[in-house]
Amino acid sequence: MTEPTKRARQADRDAVTNRLEQGYADGQLDRVEWESRTNRALSAKTLADLHGLVDDLQVDEDDDLQPLVRPQRRRWLIGVVAAIVIAGAFGVRALTQENDPAPQRADRSTVTAPEIDAAPEVDSQPEVEPEPATEEIPEPLTYKAFQAFVKAYRDRFDTTVLYEPRFYDNGNVHFSVPYGPVGKNRIDGMFWDAKNGFDDWTDPETNTFHIGLVDLAKVDFKALARNVVHARKYLNVDNPEVSVSIERDPDLRPQVRVEFYVSNDFSESASMTTTLSGRQLSSSPFVVEGR
Repeated sequence: MTEPTKRARQADRDAVTNRLEQGYADGQLDRVEWESRTNRALSAKTLADLHGLVDDLQVDEDDDLQPLVRPQRRRWLIGVVAAIVIAGAFGVRALTQENDPAPQRADRSTVTAPEIDAAPEVDSQPEVEPEPATEEIPEPLTYKAFQAFVKAYRDRFDTTVLYEPRFYDNGNVHFSVPYGPVGKNRIDGMFWDAKNGFDDWTDPETNTFHIGLVDLAKVDFKALARNVVHARKYLNVDNPEVSVSIERDPDLRPQVRVEFYVSNDFSESASMTTTLSGRQLSSSPFVVEGR
């Protein structure tokens, strides 16, 4: 059993930061919470410090990362103490009943029911209908945000196939759909966000650049969300804005890839490419020239 007062190893800190990344990727933590907890994890001294950072997070059933501190012993001790207290309470009650005389029953013939005043008249107020609950908008580029778009797109178009979607840090998604007769090779540019839904982005046009169709059903969005966190953290761009596109290129293998683009206000940029399953194919972090 791992004791919470034990000193933390670097491997323990790494395990917690990985779980925090997963919590941010699947929408349990927003960016501020993730950054704050990660900084605290990196400077944690004991296992108790680390456990408090992930104790409230849900974990996938297939997650092989076990809790750092197991509280079963403390729960067992609390249960024993509670049992002793309850038993003692019953014992005190039994002794009290033996020493005290039996309570006297009231003579029902001498009890008079109190008079009840008439209830005051209350002006009737119109019922106020509760406001409809607003649906929570997920943090952009998280697993919940990706799933929200896939569901909305499938409900609207009755398919998961579309032309090269691009997901942005502000929650917008740009993509194209087929337009008109199939033989004309026309596309209609659209965008979507969780608050406003779908709208046109550009007028219908010929698919001059031969943008390829991709199938959202073939994308591992949990892996994609984890790679968004990785791109923010390891591509060496401060205060980054991230965009993710799913692209098809018949001249490459595999033909369909996920492209991550990272940039900031200082014109610093980097990129990363993965497969639809999340396996990294290439990475180009930002490098300061002259170093």
